[in-house]
Amino acid sequence: EIPTCWPQLQHLRLTAPYQRPNRQLPLETIYFLASGCRKLRSLELGVNATRLPEDQGAPEVLPKSELLSLVFVESPIGDPLKVAVWLGDVCPASGMSYESNCQPEYAEEWQLAIRTVEALQWRGGRKAGA
Repeated sequence: EIPTCWPQLQHLRLTAPYQRPNRQLPLETIYFLASGCRKLRSLELGVNATRLPEDQGAPEVLPKSELLSLVFVESPIGDPLKVAVWLGDVCPASGMSYESNCQPEYAEEWQLAIRTVEALQWRGGRKAGA
């Protein structure tokens, strides 16, 4: 309902300390927020990236999104390469990062996913912001 209520929203932070994986938002929340809030420039949220949307594949590339910064907070991740492909298919954000005080064990996997997204964007000739 956030995109419906606040379509002009530019910055959104949806995080809570000590989030449990079963209480975190699904990965595709990024797509729904950014596609509904076209002015969204920065997004911080805790997602559960241990499962990708099943049998749906990736949604289409975000239509004319202004999303520049995407921060994953306290977010578990499964296969970093699959997450990277999904993110690379839908998300033009040029600045992605992972922040954690409680789940540092996921930092290395998120860094691999983020580096892979960046490499996919450069290789595909669609580096965000360029």
